[in-house]
This record gives sequence, structure tokens and C-alpha cells, in this order.
Amino acid sequence: PRAYGAFARVLARYVRDEQIIPLEEAIRRMTALPADNLRIKERGRLQPGHYADVVVFDPATIQDHATPENPHQYATGVQHVFVNGVQVLRDGEHTGAKPGRVVRGPGYGKQPFEAVYPAELLPLFKLGLGYDGTYAEFGLRRDQIPDLIRIVKDSRLYVRDKEDDPVQYAPIHAAWMLSRLGAAEALEAVSQLIIHMHPIGPSEILSIMETFGPVAIAEMTKIIDSPLLYILSRLAAAAALTRIGLEHGPMWATVVENLFLERLQQHNTPILLLAGLAAFLERLETENEEVELAVKAARKHAVSMGLAKSWDETYKLLRGDDELKVEPGNLIDSDDGDDDDYLPPADTSAPTAGWKAQEAKAAKKKKAKRKMTDKIKKQQRKKKR
Repeated sequence: PRAYGAFARVLARYVRDEQIIPLEEAIRRMTALPADNLRIKERGRLQPGHYADVVVFDPATIQDHATPENPHQYATGVQHVFVNGVQVLRDGEHTGAKPGRVVRGPGYGKQPFEAVYPAELLPLFKLGLGYDGTYAEFGLRRDQIPDLIRIVKDSRLYVRDKEDDPVQYAPIHAAWMLSRLGAAEALEAVSQLIIHMHPIGPSEILSIMETFGPVAIAEMTKIIDSPLLYILSRLAAAAALTRIGLEHGPMWATVVENLFLERLQQHNTPILLLAGLAAFLERLETENEEVELAVKAARKHAVSMGLAKSWDETYKLLRGDDELKVEPGNLIDSDDGDDDDYLPPADTSAPTAGWKAQEAKAAKKKKAKRKMTDKIKKQQRKKKR
């Protein structure tokens, strides 16, 4: 059934019948999302310049028919299919055309590292996680900057077969070298390591960016504002900005203060990020009356939404020895992994009741998921017997 009916089943059962997934989202997951994840260029979207891979189907009649007992059953409801611009299915019948071609990913034709990078930088691919030196042995010359940026951006290094493969840490070592060289032109590439979810984690990557000083403020602000990143990554960026503000003088403290203030006043700021920004503003020890009022408002919302029993607890939760300490159990609606804990656009009459309703909803969802998992396991055991 997975071979004959997987995609038709999603469109028929989960989109049309049970209405669990919107049609547009289901199609995105079958087209643009895998193309992006696999870094396959010019596919997955209907737009000029892309290969014309097109499926025409009827949402009202599409249906899978394959079963484990009788798997070789074609799905119905697909009327026309074009592959690379050539029609291979017309009114549900194969035309005999075979225009398919091999689709190559970003690794195809890439040369080994030894052929791409200078010999003096090749040791970066063997340093691994345990290196704690100063990189002095590499000379730290400005003419190395272009090659170091290429290492940071090399897509082959983001995913490795083994967790202990030292090659995956080469971008981190290259980023540290770039920070010691003060190469501001590398900041955008370094920030992409967070977006690509490098296994080293956002905290160390932000520590690297922090060593660039005030020139890193713009890139860190992008991280704070990115709804695609986890809240803890955005909080870590705010913490790093706070340290830049504290370490580089009153002018930069004011710049950071204004950045945080602007985001405190936005209604769509997630509640945990809101509380964190308020805590960091207090650390900047501002005497700005507008900032003080915004911090008070943030405290009120953070506490009323159930983040912690008191603002002191919230503050301790978020800060401690310059390290973020936030436990998943303390997040609003943390069970489903979504960043849907947003500050409401206006005061709610019973915010605590709303929070409890969220907790009950999350618990119900978790219980249903566990029940379904147990049922599937039971069916699998039956089949084995």
C-alpha cells in the first residue's frame, strides 16, 4: 500500500474525509518541502524556470485502493501527469512516454575536501568536538577568509552518517577562526548554522557571533525575529545581544534596549520570548521610563499566562550564570512542540482559565496519541503471532 496508495491516501482520507490537513499544506509536503529538504533545485514548485512535473487530480474522487492483502491496486482520481513537460498519463491512461531522468542532489559531482580546500585548512576537518585551542597554528590570515566562509556554507557538512564524525564540526572551527579575524562579511553564513540546526547547538554558535561585537547585532536580530526557529534559539540570541550591550558601552546598550522594546510592544511576540526580553532589559539597567512600563506589562502577561508563579521565579527560570535554563515543562503548551503560545492582542478576562484549558487540551492530545500508539503496537504483535 505504501508504494501504490500513500499520496492518494493522504489526499483522500486526511484532507477530504477527516479534514485533518488543509489541501494546500498536504500538497506542499509532497512537493516543495521534500525538494527543499533534499536541496533538489528547480523542482517542487509550479513556477517559470522549473521542470514541468505536474499532476492533475480530482480532490472529490481521488482514492487509494491498495491493502496489505491485495496491494497491487492503483489509486484512482488522478487524470493527467506530466514529467519534465511530457504527458505520461492522459485521462488516467499511460501514454507510453518515458521522459524521466535521474535527479541529482547537491552532493553529485562534488570533489573530496582535499581537492577543494587549501592544505593548511584540511586539519579543520579532523579537529572534532574536543578542540579547545586558539587556532594559532593556522596562522589566522585574512586571505583565508573566502575559504573559511566556504567551509561554513558547505552543505555536505551539515548531515553526517555518524554522530562522532569530526568532519561535521569543521564549520564551527571555521566560524571561530572568522570571528578571530573579525570577518564581518561572514556573519550571515555563520547565522545559517543555526537555521540548518547544526548539532553543536545555537548557544555556541551565538557565542561565536558575539565575539564579532556590535557588527553582529543585525544578524542576531534576524534570529530573534525568525518564527521558524525554536524559542530557545531566539532567547539565546537575545541573551547574546544583552551581553554585547553590556560589554561595548552605553551607546550599544541603548541600541539593544530599543530593539527589545520594539519587540515587547508587538502583540504576536511569543509569551516566553516576551518574558525573556523583559528580563534582559532589566539586566541592561535602563532608566528609560517607556522601557520600565513595557517591562511591567511583560511581567504581568508572563505571570498571568502561567509561565511561573511569580516574576522572580520567571526571572530565575530564564537566567542563571549567563546561561539559559528553561525546562520544557515550564513552557506554555510545550507538549505539542508548536510555538503557539502567543501574547493575546488584548487583555483576556480570565487568562489563568485560558492557560488551564490549554493544559487540559495538551494532556488530552497526549493521551489520545499514547492510546493510538498502544493500539498500533498491539496490532503489530498480533500480525507477528
